[in-house]
This record gives sequence, structure tokens and C-alpha cells, in this order.
Amino acid sequence: MKRYIYKIGLLAVAAAAFLVSCDEDTVSYSGENFVTLQNVASTSLRFWENGGDFKIPVTIAFPVDHDVTVGFTFTSNTAVAGVDYTLPGNTVVIPAGKVTADIVIGVIDNEILDDSKVFQFNLTSISDSGIALGIANPGSKTKRALLVNNDCTTEFAIWFGDLDPVVNGASIGDATGDVNENGDCNLLLVTGDIYPNRTSTSPIVFEFRPNSPGATSGTIRIQKQLYEAGGYDDDGTALDVFYEGSGTYNEVTKVIRITGHTSLSLGSYPDATTEFRPEVQ
Repeated sequence: MKRYIYKIGLLAVAAAAFLVSCDEDTVSYSGENFVTLQNVASTSLRFWENGGDFKIPVTIAFPVDHDVTVGFTFTSNTAVAGVDYTLPGNTVVIPAGKVTADIVIGVIDNEILDDSKVFQFNLTSISDSGIALGIANPGSKTKRALLVNNDCTTEFAIWFGDLDPVVNGASIGDATGDVNENGDCNLLLVTGDIYPNRTSTSPIVFEFRPNSPGATSGTIRIQKQLYEAGGYDDDGTALDVFYEGSGTYNEVTKVIRITGHTSLSLGSYPDATTEFRPEVQ
């Protein structure tokens, strides 16, 4: 199962000098104190319309003996305050001696099949001029936040996260499912080991279609798209590999079953049927 752990001290190397001991796997950092958003390697956040309050942690590298107030902006051209979300104030306080405080966004759920909403989130000010606001990584103080609509005609979000792809009863590796950058309904982006012995370098779009209104099962269509850039070597020439397919999904059993076809300009590989299930947490 994939786990991505970001240690704020390690990520500070973008902003200051450091000393590393390989034997003890420790980091010594003597630079300026700083405040960041979590996961500085990413400039995106996602939260769900039916997920309740959403917390955005703001973290200081080293605790200090006084409160630290951090200002922020949270803006959107599509979402309406009081209709789609609530946000009390535009500052968060990291208490003296603490390292983290949460900005809490109140998400308002509705039963409307509308578009997902995009926000721009930025840390803008800090009360202590001796503490840096952010480090070199853009994601340390800026995020693109996506509020994903949950009122789609399918429950495709079941397959967000780590997936276990299986062919003939045997796991072929790892894959991940995600929403696209616009949060479009019924479009699942799958990346990883989708076809035996090949790993996708581009997300493959699975398009979900329910069998009938309110159905918990249906079909999936995968139009021909790039699967592995330069994935086949033809006498020194790298050829792209493409993937297409179709299949079914079942929200009760949480199984996707796809018969996929990979091809390139010289020909194609045999079709393979792959099942995808969410990994057990």
C-alpha cells in the first residue's frame, strides 16, 4: 500500500543548508523558522461535498513561546460563501508551544447535480517577522483546492485512492484512482499497473455509465489514449503504447472489470481482463 510521508525538516532543504547522517537517518537544520501548509510538494487540495468540515493544517517548523497568527485568502469564481461553504475569518492562530493549527472550511452539502468548485488558497501574512512564510516549494503556501460534487449518477469515488489490479486471480502491481482536475462526474483517472507487465505513464480515463437511473452497476468505456510514452523499443526507436477497452463496474461488490487492448504502430498485444478493487485500508 502506498504511503507518502513528508517531513517538514527534510523539505526545508529547498530553503536552507542542512547536514544529513546516513547512518542515523537524521537531519540537522539551523536555518530560519518557517510556516507552511502541509505536503509542500503538492499544489493541490481536494475535498468532498459530503465530507463535512474540511481541515487545512498550517504548520510551524519549530514551536515558539508566543502565538503566531497567519493570514490567508480563499477565493473562488464558482463557489458562493454561505451556499457552498462557510469560512469564519481569514486568519488562523498557531498557539504558543504548538506546531499546527487547522483552517476549518465548513462544506455545505446539497442534492444538486452541479459542477465541482475550484478555489485558490494562499497564505498571505504572518504576525512574527522573524518567521518565514513558506519555503521555496510553491505548495508550501499556495494550493488549488477542488470541492468535488458528490451528487453524480454513479458512486465512482469508491475507487479513489489505492487500487489492487488483478489478472486471473493474481495481483499485477499497484494502481491509483482519482478524479480529474475539474472534478467531473463519472470520470475516474487510473494510473499504474493496468495491463500485465506494463505500467502507465499517463492516467487512463474510465468513463462510468449506470445501467439505469439510480443503478448500482453499469458499464465503463475507455477510449483509445496514451498508456506508456516510449514504452516499446523498436531497434532503438521508442514507440508509444496506447490503451483502450470496456467493461463493467459494481458499487456493491466494489469491483471494476475491464477488458483492455494495448497497441502501437507495429501491432498490438493480446487483450487482458483486469479487475480493480479498492485496497483494504
